[in-house]
Amino acid sequence: MEQERIVPIGIILLIHFSLMNPLSKLLAFSVLGKNPVIQRPRDECANTYSFYCLGMPSGHSEIAALASALLYMFHYISLPVAAIIALLFGLQRIYAKMHTVLQVLVGWSIGLLFALVYRPLLATKTPWLAVGLSLGISFVLSILYALHTQYKMCREPNL
Repeated sequence: MEQERIVPIGIILLIHFSLMNPLSKLLAFSVLGKNPVIQRPRDECANTYSFYCLGMPSGHSEIAALASALLYMFHYISLPVAAIIALLFGLQRIYAKMHTVLQVLVGWSIGLLFALVYRPLLATKTPWLAVGLSLGISFVLSILYALHTQYKMCREPNL
């Protein structure tokens, strides 16, 4: 049963990194607008709000926390190893000036929250339900982003 979980966990991590984190960044930008909290702390992002410059939440920190927590919860790694992995990813993102401390903390929080959401589904005889949930959440985020963008365009036609 333990080996049956590793593939769904890997697919969930892929979905989070490739779909959910970019969508959450776009949704944060759509809702918060040109807010310095969501911007990367880099010189080239000082006056730019391109997708590259959206830093909230830190996707690397989110994935590190999610992967570490799930691997710990299912006894693939120990708690100290899980904590070190997540900590190193977050510190590296701050050191490289790709994210602020707040963006890394939010990434860690989201990763841990999703680990708690996926754990019960991954613990069942059908761990693929967690993959379905991950895809469903991605779909809902994309719908929310589209609706909010459409709403903003109706309210502010100059966009």
